[in-house]
Amino acid sequence: MTNSIKTTLDSALIDTVASSRKDAVAAAVEASRKLTVESTSLISYHSNNYILLIGNDDRVNHVVNKLSATMNLIVLINNGENIFDASSLPENITTSYGVLSNLSGHLGQFVAEFIVKEQPVNLAKVHNSKRDSFDLVIDLSNKPMFNSPLLPFGYFAPENDLELEDAILSLPDMVGEFEKPKFFEYNVDICAHGNSGIEACKRCIDVCPADAITSIKDAVSVDPYLCQGGGACATVCPSGAIQYVYPCLQDTLEKLRSMLKAYYEAGGQQAAIVFYGEEETSIVEQGKYSDYIPFQLEETASVGIDVWLSAFAYGAHEVILLTQGKSNSVVNKALDTQLSYAHAIMEGMGFDSSCLSRQSSNPEPGKINDSFNVVTPGTFMALNDKRSALRIAVDHLYIYAPAPQEIVALPVGAPFGEVQVNKESCTLCMACVSVCPAQALADGNELPQLRFSEANCVQCGLCSKACPEMALTLFSRYNYAADIKRTQRILHEDEPFLCISCSKPFATLSVINKITAKLSGHHMFQTGEAVNRLKMCEDCRVRDMFSNEMEVKH
Repeated sequence: MTNSIKTTLDSALIDTVASSRKDAVAAAVEASRKLTVESTSLISYHSNNYILLIGNDDRVNHVVNKLSATMNLIVLINNGENIFDASSLPENITTSYGVLSNLSGHLGQFVAEFIVKEQPVNLAKVHNSKRDSFDLVIDLSNKPMFNSPLLPFGYFAPENDLELEDAILSLPDMVGEFEKPKFFEYNVDICAHGNSGIEACKRCIDVCPADAITSIKDAVSVDPYLCQGGGACATVCPSGAIQYVYPCLQDTLEKLRSMLKAYYEAGGQQAAIVFYGEEETSIVEQGKYSDYIPFQLEETASVGIDVWLSAFAYGAHEVILLTQGKSNSVVNKALDTQLSYAHAIMEGMGFDSSCLSRQSSNPEPGKINDSFNVVTPGTFMALNDKRSALRIAVDHLYIYAPAPQEIVALPVGAPFGEVQVNKESCTLCMACVSVCPAQALADGNELPQLRFSEANCVQCGLCSKACPEMALTLFSRYNYAADIKRTQRILHEDEPFLCISCSKPFATLSVINKITAKLSGHHMFQTGEAVNRLKMCEDCRVRDMFSNEMEVKH
């Protein structure tokens, strides 16, 4: 065969494969359109045209000239930026002077306070006794009151003239009633943020670009009006206390399974998935990922390890997370951290982790990465629990793993691992059990034992912080062994100490020995009677003390 004929045949084969892949991708997309998404509740905003304009330069005049005819403007001249002559404003414009001490809220409900005679005063009430908030805010100050990467709806802090013009044009369209989905659900019972005044996990707070999540003692509070549906909070949450619900996990996984199933039934090979958000839509529409099954999300960060590894379990050969370079760096950093956990879990089974990657703006995808070992696509049902969904996906991949290990070390901070106990220090006081949000630690009921379920542990650190003896240490790892991860094991146990009066077990032998040793030099425990009371249960100790007093009186 001549080289020219061979080249022609190779080219024809490539064209055939490419055409077959595109048909299969189209079948996958069509399959996704047939699925319905479970509904969620709606968040409503009501906005009129009561606007707070903050500033102290000529841009204030520009905004007033553009909007004063149609919008009700209240201007706050910032005394701290003394370069503007407010006398140039029209006489009908209501003006105040001062520096804001607080600005909070969202579209239709912005509360602004400034200091008058050392007291905070509601700025809206100063100008209208029937109102206590503003509907919209244009902040032209040098240091805007909000500086989060995602600003609240209705708040504008333009950095240049072009952004200012866009804000001016947008304001009339933000008057009225608006609705958006409630993107999250929060289960305080399994939240690892805190317990008994001890703070531990704050991943969701750190990653939220809208500053919608705050700490409230032992729990967190998510403001649904500030939440903009990024979903990174749910992705980094180790326990699943915060769940993304529009779409919910079960709907996302079912869509993923259906798309991959349709792709292969249409003759596709080496399926590859690209997850992308609204911000990355233009990149996908340019055709740079035409050979990939497109999976659009509200935000790329709204799916995490459970979804990525489920994609491989359902038959994907490559998974790409597409993010714009201008996307929030905190969110992208969190994604990369989660990727490091996923990579370690994949490598612990012998899979090539390069098949799972994040690509930023201006990507240049080449040939689909097919180094992932072939796995028979799973048909298991999608679950709505984050950790259970991940376990099922990993269990399926483990069956086909080329080089499976029983245990693999994970980067520090990963939400999987074990707790180790210093048995010399542990007194089995069970302080750790009382604060564990995931029921990973448990007592031995009537036996002096500390039990551990590794499958439940989220490595939040509440147990180690609560331990008065500092006897607990966390180790991040993933345990694939089914006989270990689904059963309790005893971390520490001791011989029960029986009350010397009634024989009821009330403490451990080591605790009683430590107490008697520590108090041996104390002046109140120099008699045999006093020492014996340490070896009695609470009821017998009280009876012994009263009987002794009665004998003294007689």
